[in-house]
Amino acid sequence: MHYIVGNHDYYILKLKEMYPQYYPFDVKKYVRLEEGGHKFYFIHGYQLAVIAKYEPLRIDEYEIISEKLCALEKYSGRLASWMYNKYERVAQRKRLRKPPGKRKDESPNVKRLALSEVRDLFLGVSEEDILVFGHTHEPFNEDVAVNAGSWLKEVDVSDQNTYIEIKDGKVELKRFKRDET
Repeated sequence: MHYIVGNHDYYILKLKEMYPQYYPFDVKKYVRLEEGGHKFYFIHGYQLAVIAKYEPLRIDEYEIISEKLCALEKYSGRLASWMYNKYERVAQRKRLRKPPGKRKDESPNVKRLALSEVRDLFLGVSEEDILVFGHTHEPFNEDVAVNAGSWLKEVDVSDQNTYIEIKDGKVELKRFKRDET
């Protein structure tokens, strides 16, 4: 079992380092695995969003911020969330002031980067790898990349409760259906 840390649980890397006896599984930023003759490169996906949305912020700088925010508790965490939300509102207003053709919309740019031939330069993924990630909560399944989608209530119902199943090297994007019994 592998645990891929994301931007909201990034501090788990530090906890695993400090208390390895409590983690009977790998905790990493990425995992490369082979299944059914195919190579898969698993990441959370915040890395793509940083490149697509927060330029000129680098991935390592974003990871430092994520670790610090995850380490904060109670009041400090609420304060940090308030500050981040304030930043997002200001950033959103700035993006909306630009003409539609010049706005930086994260999701299409994330998908474009995930499918691009230069993704190896930014992510360390090789050209033989199928990139597996989430974060943007918008599911898709292409030959070279797959996005797990979302389990958030705020997202359009048609795009909710999706996950990835990999069997014998074949990747399927599936929708969880609640048992009606």
